[in-house]
Amino acid sequence: MTHREFADKLEAHKNTVYRISFSYLKNIQDAEDITQEVFLKFYSCGVDFPAAVNEKAWLIKVTANLCKNQLRRNKFRKTVPFDEALLTGESSDFMESDIEAIDLLFALPPKYRTVLYLFYYERYTTREIALLLGKNENTVRTLLARGREKLRDILTDDLGHEMGSSGQSGQQGGFIYG
Repeated sequence: MTHREFADKLEAHKNTVYRISFSYLKNIQDAEDITQEVFLKFYSCGVDFPAAVNEKAWLIKVTANLCKNQLRRNKFRKTVPFDEALLTGESSDFMESDIEAIDLLFALPPKYRTVLYLFYYERYTTREIALLLGKNENTVRTLLARGREKLRDILTDDLGHEMGSSGQSGQQGGFIYG
């Protein structure tokens, strides 16, 4: 693969790899490190994929595996989690509604977060997600259903708190829950 081809592929897939990394790790620097590591592996593997879909699937699978490895390593480190995006004031490519949705996804355990992200943001089918994550297709459907239920519970709790405290409907900044 030439440098130009690699640059084109990097540009096409870097946001997906970064967002998946960030959804697992919730840390800007770790997500950037994983993104860099994924593309180094991609460049050095030298495999020509028969289709762009296979290439993207490989990148997602490697990203997920490297993030899981990082999370295992992090168990042995003493860290204090914090929301770096708020502290640094950095903007992202997400729109405000995307940020609200991503915040809701972060409230979920990784097993739900990953399948919901791949299904709704990357537009993969349950069969494709099952292949990417090495899970049974029915397991993916179950994770999607349970993840949706957990999101519904979070939204219902938020709506209940808003109704109880202000007596108004669940409307906030033009975004209607439900």
